Amino acid sequence: MQPDNWSTVQSGNNRFKNMKTLLSLSIAVLLLAGCKTTPVKFAQKAGIKTVHVEPKVDADQPMRYGVDLHAGLFFALGNLIVNKQNQGGLARMSGVMQSNNIVLPQMICAHVAEHLKQYPELQMTDENSDGVFVIKILQYGFDAPGQSPKKAPFAVLQIQLLDRNGKNIWMKQSDPDQLAPKTVGATWDEYEKDPKKLEADWDARIDQTVSLLLPAAK
Repeated sequence: MQPDNWSTVQSGNNRFKNMKTLLSLSIAVLLLAGCKTTPVKFAQKAGIKTVHVEPKVDADQPMRYGVDLHAGLFFALGNLIVNKQNQGGLARMSGVMQSNNIVLPQMICAHVAEHLKQYPELQMTDENSDGVFVIKILQYGFDAPGQSPKKAPFAVLQIQLLDRNGKNIWMKQSDPDQLAPKTVGATWDEYEKDPKKLEADWDARIDQTVSLLLPAAK
């Protein structure tokens, strides 16, 4: 038997989904113009020829459930609820990652260094370089598309290019509502039973995010 306010609850859920869809489209349109920006021209203008990737990666917040789109009070309350409801699952995934040496900062730095190789104008070197790429994790965790029981890892990243004096030369942030590839995702139980799947999905999501932050030069 459904509660008396079932239709009202369902109507509210539908409005939430519709608003999130519209917001996602708006974010995509806003980011589209700058999605192909690379750091090369900015580095050249600043006289930067050699670079390295700072291995220390800070995170602004702990691992969470649900991407925070910073879209106002309505979405903030919804995110707060689902985040609290999934703390048990997040704790399980944190345990699996620690037990199986799935270290996100190392994975992120490796992918950034690999993608920087596509820019011949920037020579990768040791720490004594003209510039340094500094990475920050703005938010990370797991999310589920729609009503799917599967959870997909996500990481919202910021990459900065600083000169020798610490001056910001270039900066870019990833799309917080980036859709996961169809091959990525599993239930908490599936990830717990198959840590290699969890590691592979984190690797795929990080590569997807970094490839958009550091797109191939035309």
